[in-house]
Amino acid sequence: FMLVLFRVLCIFQGKATYRNLSRYSGISEKRFSRWYQRDFDFSDFNSCLFEQVVSRDDECIAAIDASFIQKSGKHTEGLGWFYNGCAGESQRGLETSLLCIVHLKSNTAYALEAQQTLEHKGKSRVDLYAEQAVAQSPRLKKRGIHYLVADAYYSKSKFVSPVVKSGLNVVGKLRIDADLQWLYQGDYRGKGRPQK
Repeated sequence: FMLVLFRVLCIFQGKATYRNLSRYSGISEKRFSRWYQRDFDFSDFNSCLFEQVVSRDDECIAAIDASFIQKSGKHTEGLGWFYNGCAGESQRGLETSLLCIVHLKSNTAYALEAQQTLEHKGKSRVDLYAEQAVAQSPRLKKRGIHYLVADAYYSKSKFVSPVVKSGLNVVGKLRIDADLQWLYQGDYRGKGRPQK
């Protein structure tokens, strides 16, 4: 089914509805509907495709970043306020977190896993990004990738600590409000302002 779907997505015109896709293939709308209800491991599929393109000896790193998708309406799942880097402000829409493998020799990034940012009770967005990176770390380490590159937004202990525990090293820019001073651990001597 996936082979037929990919062929159809390359040639069809208009919106990707079941009816429209069935016009360009020999598959009925009902069959499209049934197959779309099943799970498909795209990260495994993308990893297999990557193996076909890049040799195991080539040097690679992983990268993670979130992308904003403008969306109007009120009933779309995951609709919320997300930072749009192009506009430089938070806007209403959707967000997708993309984890990719960067081939350093060809300076090309290959998508490994895209995950929509959905609100979960008790979890922040940074927790969700960290969970995505930790879940894919065994696949990355198996490939020989030990470095994950991220921008300044990810330079938080909530993200860095779980990712480092999973065996990946995080490389990134520090936030503008980063404070690199060691906190004083000694006892208070009883006079004056406590030492920081």
